[in-house]
Amino acid sequence: MNTVLINAQNIGLQQHAPPDQAAVDIVIHAGATLGFIGPDKTLISSWLQTLAAITAPANGQVKFLGKDTHHLDRNNWQRLRTELAYLNHESTLLSVLSTQENILLPALYHQLDTREALQKHMYTLLDSIGFTDLDSLAKLPAYIDELAYAQAMFVRLALTKPRLVILDNNLRHFDERTSRKLLRFLQTTLSASQTSLILQDDDLNFVLKQATRIIFVDRNCLLQFDTPDDFRASSNQNVLQYMNDLATS
Repeated sequence: MNTVLINAQNIGLQQHAPPDQAAVDIVIHAGATLGFIGPDKTLISSWLQTLAAITAPANGQVKFLGKDTHHLDRNNWQRLRTELAYLNHESTLLSVLSTQENILLPALYHQLDTREALQKHMYTLLDSIGFTDLDSLAKLPAYIDELAYAQAMFVRLALTKPRLVILDNNLRHFDERTSRKLLRFLQTTLSASQTSLILQDDDLNFVLKQATRIIFVDRNCLLQFDTPDDFRASSNQNVLQYMNDLATS
């Protein structure tokens, strides 16, 4: 069986506890691509931030690689933090550093390799993701285009080789083809580490095409489906209402 990356037991959210299902269990194995979908993007983000150890659960515990993420000392958490990456549409590069220094910063901070080795790997990753304007690496992030900005974020993330990547609706500005290429870059680059991806996106069809497993969230329930086809075939009333609302919007 694949390694368990996250084992969340009996957890509920601090601000959005479902009224008739106060706590749930979520297990995420290495190598999976999960899609979190539902009518309330803010509610889904709350779940993702709880799994990412950004927000503590109201009850229960979230274990990442077997360790309770909310009861770690500073040194253990710093080591574990490189294994878990969370990006949303508000994630930014530092405005006072060049794009290149932004890309290298987390890997240098955590002393994952020498600057020379990391810079060499960075150029390989930039080529892989299709980053063509190498002159823009010397520019501040405010002066590069939106796609180059996203590519720089993804290369920065890939340099740290995380075991879990959570993409919380940060691809929403791109068309499906571009989103697919960015996601494929992570899947290919991090496949050797059996990195798992968790995806929320405004485009439901994109999520259903990319995910191997679906978790449906609304204010009344959290439902888990082994495949996208199982979700599509669901007779659950909350799911049916969600699909109907999408079809008529």
